[in-house]
Order: sequence, then structure tokens, then C-alpha cells
Amino acid sequence: MSSRVVHFYFPTSGTLFIPIDTERLGVSRKTFYKWEQRGLSGLLDSVTDQPPGRPAHPSDDHRQWLEKQLQDANRQIDLLNRKMALKDVLMDLKLPQTGSDRTKKK
Repeated sequence: MSSRVVHFYFPTSGTLFIPIDTERLGVSRKTFYKWEQRGLSGLLDSVTDQPPGRPAHPSDDHRQWLEKQLQDANRQIDLLNRKMALKDVLMDLKLPQTGSDRTKKK
């Protein structure tokens, strides 16, 4: 057994004083009680009856949603790459950008 498990077990059985044991563990009293609650709830969860067999697989709906999100992200990346390539071509040609005609007339 690890030393933390031993230090945790003895105060709950009433053989040690909790403030002394929290010093040995190097944690606060609040942390000790949080660990105690986790340990006891985990113990109770482990002794309850579980359904037989392997756990069910995650639903395919979530997987399909993730795959759709990935496809959408890949499409956006492809579109942005094409826009950047087009801007590079325009910069190489040094064509004036449209929409600035009004400033030239003044």
C-alpha cells in the first residue's frame, strides 16, 4: 500500500487524529476530507451491481457530428488557402484593388 492510502485509512478507522495525519500527507484538512469523500463514494460505486458484458460503445451520432465538423473545417481551410493564393497572384501583378475609385476622383 502506498503511504497516502495507509495515512488515509487509519484516520477513517479512528486510530489516528486527522490534523496530525494531514500534516504527514502534506495536505490541508479540506483536501483530506475531499479525498475521503471520493474514496468512500468510489468504494460504494465499486460494490454495486454493474450490467454484465462490455460497456456500450459511444453513440455514432457524436462521431458523425465530429466528422462533419472536420469536413467543414477542411473546406474552410481549402477556401482560405485559395484566397491567399489569389491575393498572392494579385500582389505579383500589382493590380489596384477595386473599391478605391471614389478616392481617385476627388
